[in-house]
Amino acid sequence: MKEYITADLKQAYDEAMDCRQYSVNETEYSVNINHDSKELIIAIMGSWQKSDWFYNFMFFKVPYKNMKSKFRVHAGFRKKYHDIRDQMLAEVLPLKGYKIKIRAFSQGSGIAYLMHEDLLYHTSVQPDTVLFGTPRAFSVWNHKVLEGRLSGITRYENGDDIVCHIPFAIQGFRHYGKKIHIGRERRWWKLSIKDHTHYEDNL
Repeated sequence: MKEYITADLKQAYDEAMDCRQYSVNETEYSVNINHDSKELIIAIMGSWQKSDWFYNFMFFKVPYKNMKSKFRVHAGFRKKYHDIRDQMLAEVLPLKGYKIKIRAFSQGSGIAYLMHEDLLYHTSVQPDTVLFGTPRAFSVWNHKVLEGRLSGITRYENGDDIVCHIPFAIQGFRHYGKKIHIGRERRWWKLSIKDHTHYEDNL
């Protein structure tokens, strides 16, 4: 739907892809944190190395935090997020008063779901989160609470992107936030890897 295709959207996608690689606990990550003029942009890249696929297919659900009313999340995304969490919070939380933007693609979007909720918890402010090619990360467990906590998320789905449909809903996962469809009209019977790798064609 071309009415949604704006220069701001193209900029958001470019921000999501603007990442650097670094190592935490001998695991490689692709994340970037930029801050300037009271605006903070956290970018999280998608799968870019073979080991990422190990995390992608950890479909079982685990408690997100040690909370009285627990959220259950994708185990692989939780593992990757918690490896970078302390470093990210140490850099972000001292920047009080900054507008927080999260931009992510593919596996990075699954991790960004968790980061969004965590930053909301620590700052009481909904981050401005824009995701592309987003897999499901949170389960249906406690979904009414999650709908409120993740309402600041906008996720873009391109055509028949296969990644936006895994893990499958039948496994107890669901999406949160506002969905905007771009590219070709969705066909319920088709799942496409090409549509996942070609978002820039429709921006």
